[in-house]
Amino acid sequence: MSLSRRLRHAGTVRSPALAATALVALFATCGGSTHAATGAARAVARAGAGPADPPAKPLAARPAGSLPAALQDAAFAASGDAAVLLGGLSAADTSASTVWVVRGSKASARGRLPGALHDAAAVTLGSSVYVFGGGNAVGQLDSITRVDPTTGAASSAGRLPTASSDSTAAMLGGTAYVVGGYTGKRWLDTILAWRPGSASLRTIK
Repeated sequence: MSLSRRLRHAGTVRSPALAATALVALFATCGGSTHAATGAARAVARAGAGPADPPAKPLAARPAGSLPAALQDAAFAASGDAAVLLGGLSAADTSASTVWVVRGSKASARGRLPGALHDAAAVTLGSSVYVFGGGNAVGQLDSITRVDPTTGAASSAGRLPTASSDSTAAMLGGTAYVVGGYTGKRWLDTILAWRPGSASLRTIK
């Protein structure tokens, strides 16, 4: 059973403005602690929508489509009007390498990652999706993989300083921030900053 299914993070942020506020609070006041970052995100979420946000409308949950097969713990990134799913675990609890592009109610296989993985983090930078770390049947990974969501072509873009899965990633100002993670033996409290073409990641904490 994957680690992320045993340890789920609580709290949601209900608007992009609140998400940005939470990330700024993380960098400014949390000192790189993932525990403090989670607390900051929860506090912002509890604050509710600001005056500029439109009134919330209740939405009924309804199926919008389905994947060809069951999938969990895939990395996710938005690309234009599509969602890109990368890797994950199958119903048999085995790692997957497929790159899925979901648009509307349709999902199509667009390519494959260099190797099967699950519990990776992903962000969109420019026209590419970048996948950070993850895990497989052997252990945690240190790879950074660039994926073209149009063709599914994947190539190596760098390495993490520590092999890890279960990280969180976000993009701000053309920079990817990779927060926390799990090495297989310990939790990480690092915040890494990375841009495509960079020789290495910069550790903020």
